Amino acid sequence: MAEIDSKAQYEQEFIARVRAARIATGKKQWQVAELMGIKQDQYKHYETGRVIPHHLVGRFCLICSIDPTWLMTGKGSKPIQPPHSVETEAEPVPKSRRAKRSQAA
Repeated sequence: MAEIDSKAQYEQEFIARVRAARIATGKKQWQVAELMGIKQDQYKHYETGRVIPHHLVGRFCLICSIDPTWLMTGKGSKPIQPPHSVETEAEPVPKSRRAKRSQAA
């Protein structure tokens, strides 16, 4: 029973590291999925409940620029979070006075 619990705990921690690595890159799930050559729905499962298959681990580490040892064990260099950019909507460009005058004429 303890073995099953430790396996489940390892998988949860691994999945959390996958998500943390992707977030640290500043990429969206669909972008990582595209770079890995898989569908977004498939990749989404790797952040919510399934462990990345071994044949995709190397590619994922390259895409996210992370140490495979950290991904597997949680030990070593953690991914560095990029600075948060403030996303704002484009402000509407006010019409010039000339444009208003020409519309009124």
